Amino acid sequence: MQNGSGTFDPLAGLAYQGSASPYWWGATFLYRGRAYKNKHGYAPGDEARLDVYAMYQISYNIVSHIQMNAEWIQRLRGEHEEAYRGDAGRSIDGNFLSEYMSPAWDPGNYGGEVVSISAGIQWQPIPLQIVELTATVPVSQRWNGLQMKREYTVVLAYYIEIPTSGSVRQERKGKSAPDTLGF
Repeated sequence: MQNGSGTFDPLAGLAYQGSASPYWWGATFLYRGRAYKNKHGYAPGDEARLDVYAMYQISYNIVSHIQMNAEWIQRLRGEHEEAYRGDAGRSIDGNFLSEYMSPAWDPGNYGGEVVSISAGIQWQPIPLQIVELTATVPVSQRWNGLQMKREYTVVLAYYIEIPTSGSVRQERKGKSAPDTLGF
């Protein structure tokens, strides 16, 4: 089940990046605010995420990276319309004081904090195409109510870059070749 807010949710972020070949580093902060609530005060919780990373270019087409990822999700506020009316989610329909049939309906079982460490490697087999393998393990997690703990994640991804006219990867006549350690 994917929770939707049913409203406008502004997303704001800040990014910082730096490099000194063959090293790269940076940080990204994202915040999603929930702008509105329904008449019963229901709204998904605000969310914030901080990612801090460091990368090392091993060769012209291989980069290793390590990241610290922190995620904070606020509790749900209020109650969605169906649960409030007693149409769904309650053990006794129509009785909003009745317990929930499933912990998934209880707004107290959402949100929390998790800090994870990720490590991976990127390989560029041909220009502008990247294969990435990353493993992520949580080092700290605190969830509200009854929720499953995260264990680990392994992701294999394939990217195709499409450079824009302002990109350093855009080919131009008369332009000098990029640094050999410019992934």
